[in-house]
Amino acid sequence: MDRRAANPPTPGPIGARTMSGALPQALRYHRYLYSRVSPFLGRRVWEIGAGHGQYTSMLLDDARAVLATDIDGDLVSRLAGPRALSIARVDLTDESTIAACAAWRPDSVLCLNVLEHIDQDRRALAWMREHIGHTCRAVFLTPAFSALFGFMDREAGHVRRYTRTSLRSVFDDAGWTVESDFYLNAIGGAGWFVRNRVLPPREQILDSANDDIRFFDRWLVPVTSALDPVFRAWFGQSVVVVASI
Repeated sequence: MDRRAANPPTPGPIGARTMSGALPQALRYHRYLYSRVSPFLGRRVWEIGAGHGQYTSMLLDDARAVLATDIDGDLVSRLAGPRALSIARVDLTDESTIAACAAWRPDSVLCLNVLEHIDQDRRALAWMREHIGHTCRAVFLTPAFSALFGFMDREAGHVRRYTRTSLRSVFDDAGWTVESDFYLNAIGGAGWFVRNRVLPPREQILDSANDDIRFFDRWLVPVTSALDPVFRAWFGQSVVVVASI
């Protein structure tokens, strides 16, 4: 893949502008999410929404070949490194970029917190399925529950939040076969509701949650991880779907 990606103007926030400033440093949280999705992945992983590369590094540490992609060409260009890593720009509203990435022939697609930004989500997933064209598994994580939607979602450029049922429906309609779906991070979901809907801060910007993120990362990740088996069927901050072609 081309290791230098152009970055034409894109409506709405992209890349680093969609994240709280403290999020890239929340390493316990990232390791926790990775531990939940990595068992479903193969050896050639197309990562959609690589961002600052937290999950890219974990994939490479697991001796996987990785195609790290993002809509933000500046972020993508900073990821160039090991021989097992390829990089490219992808825009899920642009079929040509999806086709170019699919030509890398992944056996797995990992997409964390991207699909909620895409207005035509079914179309993007259908393009992906069409252009991959061979046996492949997709693991997507998105924000959960429209009741949690608030100023942080708007600031981050989210179009929607999903449930297990609605996310499964999107994949079904796009021609994927859904293998499983589940919620993650019940404590984070409760905290997001309080911060976003019940007690929003006076300054309603993403960085107003930085202290909350640091506290959660330091103290609460083990607790929410232990609660996942209890809540995975009915509540969490995020919802995961595992689907295949």
